[in-house]
Amino acid sequence: MLLFRYVLRSLKARTRANLLTMLAVALLVTSGALGLSFYQGLRDMLVDTTPPENVIVLAEGAASEAGSKVPLESARKVVLFEDVRRDGDAPVTVRELVTRMHLTEKAGEYGPVAFRGFDTQSAT
Repeated sequence: MLLFRYVLRSLKARTRANLLTMLAVALLVTSGALGLSFYQGLRDMLVDTTPPENVIVLAEGAASEAGSKVPLESARKVVLFEDVRRDGDAPVTVRELVTRMHLTEKAGEYGPVAFRGFDTQSAT
């Protein structure tokens, strides 16, 4: 019983500090829940709208396209796999080439720009 009296007396004496602490905890929990729900929504949208047969081939150990450097010869070999969908004799694939260059924009800002393209064999 002594413990409850101490807690009540402490809550009354430090009302403003306790309210600010509760507000900070509530904001932290709310922002965490909103951030996670936003992430989950984006993830679900990408998973639901992307066909499961679409594949991006990255170099071993690469976390993203920007950090992946697949040799051109390896990219050519990917189309030879038997699991690759075919339209007649031709594989239904696109070898997309991505490179980054650091350019100065009109506003004078210097930053990376991604250039994308595909080889002529993929276009036919």
